[in-house]
Amino acid sequence: MTFWKLNPCTILILSLLQLAANPGNSATLRGHLIDSKTKEALIGAIIYNKDDKKIHDAAGLDGSYSIKNLSPGTYTFEVEYIGYVKTEKTITVKDAGETIEQDFLLEIQSLKLGETTIIAKQDKESDSYVRDLEKNSDNTINILSAKTIQLLPDLTVGSVLQRVSGVTVEKTASGEGRYATIRGMDKRYNYTTIDGVKVPSPDNENRYVPMDIFPSDILERLEVIKSLTPNMEGDAIGGVTNLVLKDAPDHFVLSVNVATGYNQTLFDRPFNQYNSGVINNQSPEQIHGPSYMATPSDFPLSNLDYKAINPLPNTFAGFTIGDRFFNNKLGIIVSASYQDIYSGSSALFIIPDGQPNPAPPNQATFSDVEIRSYSMEQKRGAMHVKLDYEFNTK
Repeated sequence: MTFWKLNPCTILILSLLQLAANPGNSATLRGHLIDSKTKEALIGAIIYNKDDKKIHDAAGLDGSYSIKNLSPGTYTFEVEYIGYVKTEKTITVKDAGETIEQDFLLEIQSLKLGETTIIAKQDKESDSYVRDLEKNSDNTINILSAKTIQLLPDLTVGSVLQRVSGVTVEKTASGEGRYATIRGMDKRYNYTTIDGVKVPSPDNENRYVPMDIFPSDILERLEVIKSLTPNMEGDAIGGVTNLVLKDAPDHFVLSVNVATGYNQTLFDRPFNQYNSGVINNQSPEQIHGPSYMATPSDFPLSNLDYKAINPLPNTFAGFTIGDRFFNNKLGIIVSASYQDIYSGSSALFIIPDGQPNPAPPNQATFSDVEIRSYSMEQKRGAMHVKLDYEFNTK
């Protein structure tokens, strides 16, 4: 067995090193940083000396902390944690080597807010907006938005209506939709409104409105109401067609669209035209008074003279401009549409003769064969101007 012999100097140095490393010569502060209500550990909460932030520690997984090497004296410790109120306590260390147990209970930092109002506005011409209207409506309704109508090739409201389920459209000789049959009920059982206001018929014999007089590009949306509510007039057994015109936007809007085209039929034959400007829209009595004696010159015949021409291309134009002024209180929108369409068609009519006893027997004969050629020019114009003023939020 070997023994090491140390000199007194070495023993002194080792003793001093042991005293420096021995925590018994300095005080220790320890405890837990926890939630005051749930008593849960606040992992990562920071505790530090207010006067000397180098003296600090962070809470462990169980919320415990430990600050060592404290000399006798008075310390102010603060605890911070995100979402909690900062807490501080004054700790007095009396003797070196003592251990002080101190827990810190933190309260959740809450902020009481007043009433908060969140206002959002949808684009009234979008599909999402009209889907919400359909979902929240008290009656059965189908709606086509302006965005959808813009994607369709239909130029009139009558043609757009054929895209709605449960609606059949009666077409004119030129192939354009005119009258709507809703849920199988004839056109006389339906009525038409513009922005909810009933539209009288331009026909002096019928109450229904031809839908081909309205261009489709001035609409914000097209509503087909298939069931009535008590606030509506009750003379629509089939349904109601409601044309909602464009409303003033929330910001400046400028939209211009121009298109042109040519009818294939007019490539193969000329367009027959007459002078419609010579036709008098008023009778001679209306023009000259009740005592006037009409003469043959009051009834011009030049409108019966047809001439073959090569028509101009079809013209389609639309214009919309709108904005709000005076702190968004005054809204203005102007929308216009113009259409000039040349079209033509041909038809063959064979009129049978000798019915019901054709001669000779078992062989049909015909008295007349009519070749009908149609040349049509349709001009359709519309303008919509709307102003609104919002005094307040009510």
